[in-house]
Parts: sequence; C-alpha cells; structure tokens
Amino acid sequence: MALHTARLLLPLALCSAYELGWTSDWGWGWSWMGWDKGWGVGWGAPRFGFFDAPQTFSVRFLHMNDHHSHVAEASLTLQAEDSGEEVSLKYGGFPRLISLFKKIEAASAEPVVKLHAGDAITGTLWYSLFHGQVDAALMNMICFDAFVLGNHEFDDGDGSLATFLQYLRTEGNCSTPVLAANVVPSASSPLGAGFSDYLLPFTVVDAAGEKIGIIGLDIKAKTEASSSPDEGTVLLDELSTARRYVQLLRAAGVTKIVLLTHRGYSLDVAMAAELDGVDVIVGGDSHSLLGPRELSALGLSSVGEYPTIVTRRDGSKVCVVTAWEYAHLVGNLLVTFDEEGRVLECTGTPVLPVASDPTADITSRTPMRQAVDPDPVAAEYIRNKSVHVEALKRAVVATFEQPACLERFPGEGKSGTVACTNASYARGGEVCNLVAQAFLWRERDADIAIQNAGGCRTTVPAGPHSISNAYALLPFSNNLVASSMLGAQIIQVLEDALAGPLDLGGSTGSYPYAAGLRFEVDASAPAGRRIRNAQVQQRAASSRVWQPMNLSGTYRVVTQDYISAGKDNYLEFDKLSWTKLHHEYAQTWLDWLELGVKGVVKPLAASDYSTQKYVDPSGCDHSIAPYPKCL
Repeated sequence: MALHTARLLLPLALCSAYELGWTSDWGWGWSWMGWDKGWGVGWGAPRFGFFDAPQTFSVRFLHMNDHHSHVAEASLTLQAEDSGEEVSLKYGGFPRLISLFKKIEAASAEPVVKLHAGDAITGTLWYSLFHGQVDAALMNMICFDAFVLGNHEFDDGDGSLATFLQYLRTEGNCSTPVLAANVVPSASSPLGAGFSDYLLPFTVVDAAGEKIGIIGLDIKAKTEASSSPDEGTVLLDELSTARRYVQLLRAAGVTKIVLLTHRGYSLDVAMAAELDGVDVIVGGDSHSLLGPRELSALGLSSVGEYPTIVTRRDGSKVCVVTAWEYAHLVGNLLVTFDEEGRVLECTGTPVLPVASDPTADITSRTPMRQAVDPDPVAAEYIRNKSVHVEALKRAVVATFEQPACLERFPGEGKSGTVACTNASYARGGEVCNLVAQAFLWRERDADIAIQNAGGCRTTVPAGPHSISNAYALLPFSNNLVASSMLGAQIIQVLEDALAGPLDLGGSTGSYPYAAGLRFEVDASAPAGRRIRNAQVQQRAASSRVWQPMNLSGTYRVVTQDYISAGKDNYLEFDKLSWTKLHHEYAQTWLDWLELGVKGVVKPLAASDYSTQKYVDPSGCDHSIAPYPKCL
C-alpha cells in the first residue's frame, strides 16, 4: 500500500505563528514563521476529532540495517538431512531483498512502512569504487520511508556523507527521507548548506489515514570516537533528544511513534524501558540477529526474540527489532494499536531470502526462509556496474617510495628475493607492519594493532599501487575487531603466536606484526619466555613516546577476525569478547593509503617496526651478525 511522507501542521494552540527550526543553544527549536530561517514541517488538515478512529489499527514494518555496501548475494553452507553432505545455498543480496520487499508488500493486508536503520555505506570494494552511488540506487529501488544515519556514514567525513545523500536524492525515482535528530552539522559542514531540507529530525507517514511519527537517532559516543565527523559537527544525547521529539509529536496529535535508531540492540532495549511515549524501536549498529530457535538449523544463532517486547512500568509495550547485517535478510514486523495509539500486539519474523533450490529439506527447515528470485532490474544494474569494476581496480591509490617487503620470520626468505630477505633480516618484513599501521589508523581509540604475517600475501614494489594490488596483498574476507586487554594477555598472545611454528609445527604465518607495540624476540628461549622488552605508544598518554608495557595495565587492541577467533595459535585472543568494527581489512588498507598517508607511502622508521631485535632458534642474533651470517 502506498505511503507518502506527510508534513506536520502543529495545533494552533501550540504553535500559533511559530515554526520548528534550528536554534544555536539546543538544536531544533521554535522560531517565528519564515521559511528562510530553517525548515518547518506540516501536513494538511489534522485529524483532531473530525471522525472516529478505528478500534484497532495494524501496520507492517519491513526493515533492514547495516548492509555496509554489501550488495551481492552470499553463500550459506548447510548439511543435507538425507545424505549428510554439505550444501551451499545462495541467499540475500540486494536483488533478492528488493524482490522480497515487493513480495511482502503486495501480499500485505496492512499498510507497509519500509525502514533502513543506518550504516548503508563503507566496508567493501563497491563503496571504494562508487562512493555510495550503487548503495543509493539499490536503496531507492526499495524506496524506504525513512533512513537514519549510522556512525559509519561519517567514516570519511561530512563531505563524503553529503555525496552519498546527494546520490539518495538523484538515483532513481525515490527521494528517501534521511533522519538524524541528534546530529548537528557545523556551520561550515557540507551537510549544513543544501541539506537542511533533507537531513531531518523526524518524518511522519500516512498509513491508511493513520499518522505514524518516525524519529531518527544515531549513536553519539561511537560516532564521535571512532568515525570522522567534521570538526564542529556534534551529536546530541540520544535519550534527551528522543524525549524532546516524542513530546513534540504527541503534542501535535501523533500517537503512534517509532524510533529509527542506530545504537545497538542492548541500548535499544534499555531505552525502550526508560522512554515514555514510544511504541516501536527499529534499530541497527550491533548487527544482532533476532529470531526463533529454528535458526540453529541454518547454523545461525540469535541473541534475542523477534520481536523483543519490553513492558514498561505502566504496563505499556514497546516492540524492539533489528535485522542482522550485510543485506542478508528483511525484518517483517506487524504491530497492532488500540484506538488510543497503544501497542496491543507485535508479531513477526526476520525473513531470509534464499535461492530456489532442489534440496527441499535445506530450504524448509525454518519458517523464516523464503525462496525468492532476484529482482531482474536490480540484478542487471549490478551486472552493468560490475563491467566497470575490473577497470576501476586498476586505479592507482598510492605510490610507494621503496619496496615494502613481505616476510614472516625475520630473514626467513619467504619473499623469494635476496633484496627482501636482506631487508627483512633484522626486523622482519615491512608490509605487515604497514598493514597494522592501517588498522591502528582506522580504529582511533585503539592503542595497539596486531596482524599475523600470513594475512599479508605479497611484497609491494616501489611505484604505483592499485586497488587490484591491494586486494592481492590482502585477499581474504577478514574484518576488523577490537577488544580491551591486559598487558600480560598481550604478551601471551605474542608468545602463543611464536609457539605455533616453533613448538607445534604450525605455519610461520602466525609470526606477529604490530603497530603501537614493539618488542624483542628470542626464538632460542623456552616457550613462554621469548618476548622481551615490550613497549607501547598508548594513545591516551600525553606524549606519544615508547614506554614499557604495564602487565597489569589495560590496552585497546584492534586486529582482524581470523586471528581473534584463535586461528594461527592466537589462543589468548579466543578467550576475549570482541567488538565488530565492520571494516574489511583490505578496505581499511585502501582508506589508509588514500586518507591516512595521502597517497604517498614512505619507508617505515626502524624504531616503529614491531620486532626490534630477533634471535633465531640457533641463538644467532640478527641485529649483531650481519646478513647473511645467521642464515
């Protein structure tokens, strides 16, 4: 059922000759009528007492979040019940999601509201190459009734976000309302001039004659600490901002209110209990999968019920939902209100769109799956864009002044060239050190970045470095994660990484490289005593000088999700709880090359190599014995 964005005409007793606009002391506020001073909102004649509302009213919310420029389908590996053989099943991706949105909306007896809960961009090559154009075009094929900004929308600053918002305006025939009630752009921000009528605190949709207010909230702490909003662009407190706009909408007679948030599932549940006047929270950020136990049949696990129903002290209900990640599924929530606008019931399920498959037992294990064919227009759009990808991959993103050699253990010779074996003889290869530097640059509140040698696959020669070269260097689908660790735990991580190849016959790819951390290695010493003189450059310190690691001190560590799961004998990592940062490691490398070092990579200073001294298993000290004496 078609919806339109309505504009809010406040009751005369409330606003008289005032409009809602921007005030410098708080945020959005009241100003005397004058459309040149800010934005105003209004819809035609309000529905105050002209006719009786129905006793109950139901509306269906279809929603997604955190697709992070993942536009293509993914594969799910399952085990067939009859044969026990593994079966790979294609699912998700925008062409299939677009078909599913259309299918559910066409079959719905209730009006449908379509929502996106943020973090649409950054994370894959599609964003690196098209800067949000592809995401915007595909989103507009769904034609969302509202989209809220997420923290990753600010990863490349206000200017890049403005570019994406312009694509949302111009790609296709839909103009998606973009919400961010607690985002206050600076006076000089590209988001301020030209987007004042597009970046809104809320919108109101007309659903079969019923008004539904939708307020957008982005996460304040994470956006300011880990993303890159322009200087002067600030985020207001989420709870107080929500209260302000809930009161405004209810005073205007809007009794059905949705928070469209990008704050995370646990914070949404907590807010639902605290905040009066809200009926539904549709969220993102935490990439949480909600749903029934049947998900285990697909090898998936949920963190809560879909929907999660929160009952406040006064007995009123709030429906809280979120829809996982990466364009994998669509949330399908049905909410029934009473005549006063209170929630009577909320039901629904996430729906996993899968490819039609002859293996019926695979696709029928859970009611949340639906066989869906990709939308042909969206599929053709992606195919046409893909034609240009190979050419775009040849684009040069940086120039290396000198070769950055690949090596695992210092002097090991994995690079296959005498020059690189010589260059890496004393301190190991440079290129994995640089990759760790990129990790540390991306996660601004981390003190230390750690990368295993096996995660880097090529030497980078001097000269131009293309996108294709970057993906040859970092070819895996690894994503960044972060956690807090004691100094003693970090030392144990390094010891475990060395023990794999030295004691257990494991791959030399476990050799550790780092940024913000340096140490000495004595491979001839017994296990557990090989790491010595560990030093850190803690970001919170007043001076970025190398200081001895405090074994009982706490450090923020960023790494990638392959070794964080304990792979390559990084056993201590597997004991920790990790926060997903939703950045692919190759994408992080490209971002660092473009924005971190501005396209010019100079040789890393010897003092910044993570391995400062290396004694090999025979006891030969590579920092004293000249190359190639120890080999």
